[in-house]
Amino acid sequence: MIKVATEAAQVLIAKAYEADQGHVLSRWDELDAAAQGKLLATLKEIDFQQLQHLIVRCVKGSSGRKMGIARPEPIECLPTPRDEKERAALRKIGEEALSRGEIAVFMAAGMRGCRVGLAGPEGLCPVGPISQKPLYQLHAEQVAAINRRFRTETPLLVMTSAETEEQTQEFFKANHFFTLPPRSVTFLRQPRLPLVDRRGKVVMTSGAEIAMAPNGHGGAFLLLTEQEHLDRLRARGVKHVFYFQVNNPFVHVADPLFVGQHVWSEAEASARCVRKQQPDERVGVFVRRGGRIAVIEYSELSDAMRKARREGGDDLLFNMGNIAVHMLSCEFLERAAREDLAPPYHLAKERVPYLDRKGRRVQPAMPNCVRFECDIFDVFPLAAKVSLFEVERTDEFYPVNTARGPCSPEDVQRAMSERYGGWLARAGVALTRDESGAPRGTYEISPLFARDADELKEKLDVSTFVAGDSLYLE
Repeated sequence: MIKVATEAAQVLIAKAYEADQGHVLSRWDELDAAAQGKLLATLKEIDFQQLQHLIVRCVKGSSGRKMGIARPEPIECLPTPRDEKERAALRKIGEEALSRGEIAVFMAAGMRGCRVGLAGPEGLCPVGPISQKPLYQLHAEQVAAINRRFRTETPLLVMTSAETEEQTQEFFKANHFFTLPPRSVTFLRQPRLPLVDRRGKVVMTSGAEIAMAPNGHGGAFLLLTEQEHLDRLRARGVKHVFYFQVNNPFVHVADPLFVGQHVWSEAEASARCVRKQQPDERVGVFVRRGGRIAVIEYSELSDAMRKARREGGDDLLFNMGNIAVHMLSCEFLERAAREDLAPPYHLAKERVPYLDRKGRRVQPAMPNCVRFECDIFDVFPLAAKVSLFEVERTDEFYPVNTARGPCSPEDVQRAMSERYGGWLARAGVALTRDESGAPRGTYEISPLFARDADELKEKLDVSTFVAGDSLYLE
């Protein structure tokens, strides 16, 4: 075994050998001190006991996610109430929870912006139709607006990754945390796991570099159930966590109506859903399986399930789309910590350059390894009670996830302008329209001015207000 200067480093090396991964140190003597330090830092990240368990269960035992034995059944969500009295009662419950500081906001923001044409974090993607505000700013300003409206200090937890952590923190600091108290913003690095080949061996991309990847957005749940973070939430009086993913600029962060629905239903976990429009739409669907509510990812739906229609209608049979907007009670998180509950890991195939046994760098033409990941939606079967609430897609879901075409930054900015135009129209503002009836202008409403159409209507005096072809309200 390799001998090193410190006892801590010797322990790390011993763990690698004990896990039958000693090959990661095969070129140790060729590395300079800096490269050796980098390799040791990566080894420190790895829980080799967990890695061995995952290799046995996932790589040698199964090639992917286990769908379960029970046959999935379609499910109906509770519609968001249209009766104004019922909405007002639920909204009041949510507003009271927010004003008491019982809600924390968790933003999953570990993705790089490669798919939307950015070199940095996805949260830096510009989505403001006029201001060009990036996603980070839009979401942070929603939290700031909550604080202002309810005279509270809402904790914001931002899950970054090793690749996005530094730029994300620098961006928040450079912009003075968008008026949020710095003490209320916590950055959490998403855990990483090594990639392994079909033999269960950790993949090396160079003599000093282990191929590592984030553990999926289920890592958010694993972070939230760590005792350190549970203690912090408890100390602040937080009872529920609002979870969302950074690439959806339409999300209504900690919407009092949704918060109220979740609190009123006494659920451990709640989710907002939208109706799938097309069989091939790339969203997972909520189902009932074995008496539990679960999500089947879009890639795992059979062709028959994707295309099945409800009897006597055009609606898809499996149509309750998951948009990754959730509420989790802290009681659920604490129970999960006590009972060691966690979303299961599954495999995703990857094509990664690697070092062969002779130390030559190989560019594979086909997937040559797998990464381990878990999903936040896989916690729903673990919850004692789950509540699902259907919302209108045009109000809640328009993610930016590609560089060109539908759901590109340009397309999302257009959709956001139309959405804000709809708010103005509902408030009674006269807008110029084209032949199709769509607003001609470009509109943007900062969350610091109004977080939704109802709040906008409260603030505008339509008797004196005139909207031109370009309007920005802040």
